[in-house]
This record gives sequence, structure tokens and C-alpha cells, in this order.
Amino acid sequence: MTGKEIIVRKDLLFQQLGSYLALLSVVFTLPFALSLALEYADFGTVLLVVVSCFVVPPFFAYFWAFFYVRTVQYTLYKNRLEVEQGILFKVHKNIPLNKITHILVMEGPFERALGLKSIKIYTAGSTGSRPAAVLRGLDQESKEGLVSALGRF
Repeated sequence: MTGKEIIVRKDLLFQQLGSYLALLSVVFTLPFALSLALEYADFGTVLLVVVSCFVVPPFFAYFWAFFYVRTVQYTLYKNRLEVEQGILFKVHKNIPLNKITHILVMEGPFERALGLKSIKIYTAGSTGSRPAAVLRGLDQESKEGLVSALGRF
């Protein structure tokens, strides 16, 4: 049984995930870097600490996003949705379409700027507010096709 692969805009997903992670890493390392810079008032040390705060964490964030995006794959079959993703821990989910209770389409600020959508899929077995799967990096056309396919059930 062959399925229809759902197109993921991996280039834009890379920008989105990299931006999120880079921003978070800078926000969390900046206080530490500034406290070190204030403790050692030498200009060279201050410059080194601040530059390393704005260069090293975003580099690792984009490095991780580059490899993570290559692992993301969504495939829609006649009676199920397959989700594959992960670098260290590979996650492979099979979600029966008849078990889907509802879907939620979301856009955050980075997604809106890049024209991307995320879809959260909830099933009868989803616990609380935790979705069974989150499909990220979908453009408008992919989102509409998937929502209409999932809306049949």
C-alpha cells in the first residue's frame, strides 16, 4: 500500500527551528555571560564572553536544526498517518485515521513570518493536552490537503 508523502518545507522549517533555538540559547546564556563579564572587568574578557554568548549557542542551535530537519517525514496512507522524526531518538508513529478526535492548526510568530503552519493531532488515546503528533513545517497547500484528508473522519 503506497502512501502520499506530505510535503514539508524543510528549508523554512530549518530557519524556524534554528531561530527558535538560537533565540532561546542566547536568552538563557546572556545573563551568565554578562555576570562573568561584570566580574572580570577586562575589556578583552568582556568582549570574548559576550561574543561567545552570541556566536556559540546559535551555532549549535542551527547545527542541531540542520540534522533534525533531515529526519522529518510525514506520510498519509488510506487509513493511517505515519510520522517519522528524531536524531538521537528516532520516533516512528502510526496514527490510525479513525482514532483522530480533533486537529489544531497553529502558527507562531516565526511560522507566520515564514508562511508555515503546524498541526497538532489528538487521538482518543492522547493524554490531557498532549497531542499524539505535531506536524511542523507545512506550507498552506500541504496544510489544506492534510486537513481536508483528516477532516473526512
